[in-house]
Amino acid sequence: MKFSIPFLYLAINVIGITFGQPPDFIYYSCGSDAGDSTYMTNLNNVLDSISSNFVTSRFYNFSSGQNLKIAHGIGLCEGNLESDTCRSCLANSAMKLRQLCSNRKEAVGWYEKCMLRYSNNSIIHIPENKPDYCLRSAVANSGDHSQFNSAVEDHMAILREQAARSSSKFANDSMTFADNVKIYGLVQCTPDLTVQQCNECLDNVLGVVSRCLQGNFSGKAATPSCNIRYETAVASPHNSGINIIKIIAVTAASLAGASLVGGFCCVYCRRRKLREGREAKEMRENYQDIQLLDLTGETLADEQDVPFIPLAVIRAATQEFAQENKLGQGGFGPVYKGTLLDGKEIAVKRLSRNSGQGIKEFKTEVSLIAKLQHKNLVRLLGCCMEGKEMLLVYDYMPNGSLEATLFDSVSEARLDWKMRHRIIKGIARGLLYLHEDSRLKIIHRDLKCSNVLLDNELNPKISDFGMARMFNTNQSEAITRRVVGTFGYMAPEYAMQGTISVKSDVFSFGVLLLEIISGKKTSRFHLSEHGQSLLTFAWKLWSNNHELELMDPLLEETYVENDVLRCIHIALLCVQEDPAYRPTMSEVVFMLENDIVQLPEATEPAFFLGRRTTQPAPLRIVPKDVGSSINEITFSALSPR
Repeated sequence: MKFSIPFLYLAINVIGITFGQPPDFIYYSCGSDAGDSTYMTNLNNVLDSISSNFVTSRFYNFSSGQNLKIAHGIGLCEGNLESDTCRSCLANSAMKLRQLCSNRKEAVGWYEKCMLRYSNNSIIHIPENKPDYCLRSAVANSGDHSQFNSAVEDHMAILREQAARSSSKFANDSMTFADNVKIYGLVQCTPDLTVQQCNECLDNVLGVVSRCLQGNFSGKAATPSCNIRYETAVASPHNSGINIIKIIAVTAASLAGASLVGGFCCVYCRRRKLREGREAKEMRENYQDIQLLDLTGETLADEQDVPFIPLAVIRAATQEFAQENKLGQGGFGPVYKGTLLDGKEIAVKRLSRNSGQGIKEFKTEVSLIAKLQHKNLVRLLGCCMEGKEMLLVYDYMPNGSLEATLFDSVSEARLDWKMRHRIIKGIARGLLYLHEDSRLKIIHRDLKCSNVLLDNELNPKISDFGMARMFNTNQSEAITRRVVGTFGYMAPEYAMQGTISVKSDVFSFGVLLLEIISGKKTSRFHLSEHGQSLLTFAWKLWSNNHELELMDPLLEETYVENDVLRCIHIALLCVQEDPAYRPTMSEVVFMLENDIVQLPEATEPAFFLGRRTTQPAPLRIVPKDVGSSINEITFSALSPR
């Protein structure tokens, strides 16, 4: 990469040398992703518009195309540049970037007086601090430069405040450092930024200045969203000849410094490109590793099933992961609300690449949920892996989690019995799909209130598949050394022995069902005088024919007694200690939707007496008022719905 280093303007004017537009960029950067023909057509429209009189000011913003093929462009010229010169500078930039970054979706290039940037992601109103660069035009004499450095920083800080608060986001002025030395400064942001965004961007660039330009008579530091430049001029009316010689000497030093800095930057940029190439390769390998094959060798999830959403799009949608957009905190990271450019609301789960557990959950969730299509499962819209960010993007559920609604004193009032009954049935259907109707048998392993989301109509959506396990359709159970999930919802055989099966999820569903009926959270339920859990309390009421005392008092005006009793009965069947006595989810759905079927007798739930049956019997369900010897119905072999 070639570089053109700007000279001190005063030196150029005094010596009488004039330079045209530099043949090469001061600095440029190309993205790693190639664009398809549709995107490149849109990008050419953006770049061609520069030379067709679209640029009438010093800030240029234009887009072409729609949806994911849209191309965005931003051009910025120095605030004191004439519009014709600005357009010419940007037109040269467009031509140069076409040559240097052929077929790339993203690029940015800087000349001395202008910057041009384009991307397939929205870039308007979004500050960007990378890539950044700094250039030194002249090196100061040896000695203590602390006073000079402080003067430069103070001057730039004053100009920063002026620029951030001006509509043009541009400020320039000079200050006298000593009797014969003046410091000329210029600061600028793209005018689309807010005052706060501009201040933050310039603060970042000032940090670059303090690290890179200490003791230099002049220099420039820039990012795609803002830049700072300063120059030092020596002026004394009493000894102009000597000062001209000094200026010529400084200019000569500029040339020497330019060569050194240019050589250093070439080496630095070459190394950085190699590093970025390695990181991009690693990201591609990670993404390819997400592809998961089923037992026939068919790919379950690939890029078409799980769209890759650029980080810039997610950052813009969530307003840089603003605290006010945070929806909650899960075991693997925070979840944020976001709004895309088309107005669609999304929920973004933010994982950490530094967590091995997070990477495992990320891959599991993408692999499993990509092709699961059911109205009672949350929908994964896409994922993102850039730098250290690992993000999962879902449909936004405006009513949050069932936990937040059910256990909130204000929100739970909305959940009358009819609504709760509908939620119970929806969760059951979602689990049935995972166990029997999806392409593979999927065990969720962490079913609980916080992992059930509610849409705008309070329809339940099972979410969070990071701990899920896939089974062969003929596989009934497995042993795992790593027990994951939430205590209180775990089946005893899983928590104590690591044995996992569809009956593990059935147990969790039974606990969840009791929580929905009672309005009480199992992890907080405790009667101090008895030391009972929610399960044992429910069983005690059931065995003493006081079942309705378990019911949430808020349901007294809306409940249907037979439905409530039936749901409590089903819940107690689901939490039987021995998994063989628990129903399958197909049986649960049938029992919930057919109240003419007589339910089998329930026994003590898990952990009540610590009892374990040594000879389990299959669950048998008999229709009401019909002799079991004639019309026995066994649902252990029931076909999936």
